Amino acid sequence: MLKDLKESVRKWIRKGRLDSAVKELITWVEKNNPDSKDTLAMIAAQIATTKRESMIGALTPGEKAAVVARQTAAILSFLEELGDDEDEAEAASEYTDGGLTTAPPLGETPPKSTNAVPSETPKYKFKLLFLGANPPGTRELRIRDEHSRIVEKLAADKRQDEYLVLTEFYARASDWQEILIRDKPNIIHFSGHGTNQGLGHASDGSNDRIIYDAERKKQKEKEKESLKGIVMYDESMRRAQLVSTMALDDLFSLVTEEDLGLQVKVVLLNACFTDNQAVAIGKYVEYVVGTSDAVPDEAAIQFAAGFYFGMTQSLGIERAFRTGRSRALLTGLNEKNLFVLYKNGVKKEL
Repeated sequence: MLKDLKESVRKWIRKGRLDSAVKELITWVEKNNPDSKDTLAMIAAQIATTKRESMIGALTPGEKAAVVARQTAAILSFLEELGDDEDEAEAASEYTDGGLTTAPPLGETPPKSTNAVPSETPKYKFKLLFLGANPPGTRELRIRDEHSRIVEKLAADKRQDEYLVLTEFYARASDWQEILIRDKPNIIHFSGHGTNQGLGHASDGSNDRIIYDAERKKQKEKEKESLKGIVMYDESMRRAQLVSTMALDDLFSLVTEEDLGLQVKVVLLNACFTDNQAVAIGKYVEYVVGTSDAVPDEAAIQFAAGFYFGMTQSLGIERAFRTGRSRALLTGLNEKNLFVLYKNGVKKEL
């Protein structure tokens, strides 16, 4: 019964177990209102991100409290959408802490209460999955700035309600598989480090997205390919992990199988030395953006801003790519062919 569901969810919230509260709601909507699952999946992803940020010390106690309060408010607002409950107002007051839960959930205006289960959720033109990774031992990148510029371009579009941005700032290698299968994004954007020399310490002083390891440079030529790839968090969230081209090839061969329903249109690997990985993914995804060399941080940010601006202007993937490249060149970048676009695994000469 709906009443029992609400009470159970509130009990989880009282215990500080927001993840369990959302999990129970997801189980319920899968049976009763599957269209609402996307909203809950977004909340669940944000709760997981908060946990990871807190674990590695990226959030102060005050910041964590404010974020948790907004997430709590989002869950309570979702409960309100499921129908009237005479105890709703009283129950909601139990979670107020210094007025924090009066803030709009997730930075938005709380939806009005409804007397019935909503028949449908917003229809998104595309879902963008933003995966960021700046593991321990690597030079700090402006990943959040890049994310902000992307969101800014999408928010300026009059069709902004058609876009959904799923974000994971502390992405592990395994997150690719789970999020792709669960949330089925249309565009995948990776922001972080890439290497052609294996794992090592981040470059000091050079404004790029490459990780250097002098000893690895001495290895045989035949081993170089295994040293290339994007770099993410390992499962412990304490170390960096190289994600090989072979691993991405195998991943996309799985997640793009027709019966899984994934419809990825674009993959953007905004990291150093990702051209080979772009070719591999291009066997399964129509458009993939990679890079042929080390990428200055500002150029990467401006490329992303220009690319998504082009997308919002309905320029098409290829012109959006050129818009991003033009913007990157305006930062002083001297290499026109640094960013490369592959269509069905074949490089486009634009």
